[in-house]
Amino acid sequence: MIQRRRLTSPAILIPLCFAAILTVFPFIWMFLTSLKTYEETVLIPPKLFPAVPQWKNYAIIAAKFPFVRLYFNTAFVVVLVVFGNLIICAMAAYAFARLRFFARDLLFILVIGLLMIPGPLVSGYKSMSSNCLISESSYSL
Repeated sequence: MIQRRRLTSPAILIPLCFAAILTVFPFIWMFLTSLKTYEETVLIPPKLFPAVPQWKNYAIIAAKFPFVRLYFNTAFVVVLVVFGNLIICAMAAYAFARLRFFARDLLFILVIGLLMIPGPLVSGYKSMSSNCLISESSYSL
């Protein structure tokens, strides 16, 4: 029977705790900053905790933006994209696994390579190049 090693060594726990604190700290900072007044947010040197928590900041933002509609739009787009990817990828997987055709391996490598490039990267590149923010002489995508 294989015994598992426990993560109780200080040489392992101290770096893990440090990494956990570094990971969580930006979220804590963001939440605490949302409770500050504008003057407190631009204060140099910055303070971690607000003098008086401004819970009304959330009410102001909720009144200005239709969050229910925004969440619905996001959920709708996510469902359509996931469903479309599931259908297309299932058909492509079946074709690559069961059918033999010319240049199948090359096409498979091309499809896998394209799946590794995230969509926002491509759309960001297109938007930057259309606004002349990328030099034509640079070696780019």
